[in-house]
Amino acid sequence: MDFRQLEAFVITVEQKSFTVAAQKLFLSQPTISSHVRSLEKELGTQLIRRTSREFVVTPEGEQLYMYALGMLRMRDQALRELSDQESSLLLIGVSTIPAQSLLPKILHTSLRKHPALRFTIEQSESLDILEKVRRRNLEVGFVGMKQPDNLCTYVPLLIDEMVIAAPNNEHFQKLKQNKVCLSELMKEPIILRSPFSALEKEAEDFISQLGLSFDDLHIVARMNDAQLVARCVACGLGISFISKSAVADDVVKGDTITFALSDPPLVRTLYMVYRDDEFLSSSAQNLIDTVKEFFALRE
Repeated sequence: MDFRQLEAFVITVEQKSFTVAAQKLFLSQPTISSHVRSLEKELGTQLIRRTSREFVVTPEGEQLYMYALGMLRMRDQALRELSDQESSLLLIGVSTIPAQSLLPKILHTSLRKHPALRFTIEQSESLDILEKVRRRNLEVGFVGMKQPDNLCTYVPLLIDEMVIAAPNNEHFQKLKQNKVCLSELMKEPIILRSPFSALEKEAEDFISQLGLSFDDLHIVARMNDAQLVARCVACGLGISFISKSAVADDVVKGDTITFALSDPPLVRTLYMVYRDDEFLSSSAQNLIDTVKEFFALRE
């Protein structure tokens, strides 16, 4: 097993095509097929079922794909760090709310302490970021949830309050003035986040406590981006379960009003997450140390 074989396998899986993988790697299609067959022979299992009609990655192939991504990521990291000591590129994953409320300050503070640091930022949903940190495709993540995990270390950074945001119009002003019960409020058109968002899990848990499910709601849209959700709420599309910080500007402008979910308020914690092992780069360690020093919540 070598990196050429793993790279050919990863690209083939991602493109679902031996031909396209060959084009991307500037190799012949028989060479790509040979690399994959060599892996299958070495591992003693089928990785890809290919016929004229279908392309299916087997469960063993899916497992190798995850390992291969991590190995290729570590190879690239080693090449960067060992071939150029001045290179400090760090791959970071961030979900929507941490991207708005935490990341700019973290990057600014880190660069003041470590001017050689350089960042590539990938924004995605919390579950996706966590999975990529586990596979070492990202070294550090900033997310809105924590999962039971033997591989990752979580550092709490910020307490984030959850609210229901609604358009600031006469209808919702009257509902708020009359202290409408939340189960009645859930009858309004509602905007939800994607299924892989930490907020979506919080919303599902809260709605369940009201004796409802998503099937009972009038869902008008699902969106990945919290800022887009906030703007759609302000424009009157519907209500949304959202971070209070995400709609703070719209509340100040008078476009949006909020409903508390409970008393005391319903909150969640935003985290920094990383794999604390021997493969952690010096760049990642510098960022982690800075975040712990300036941003970590103190018990």
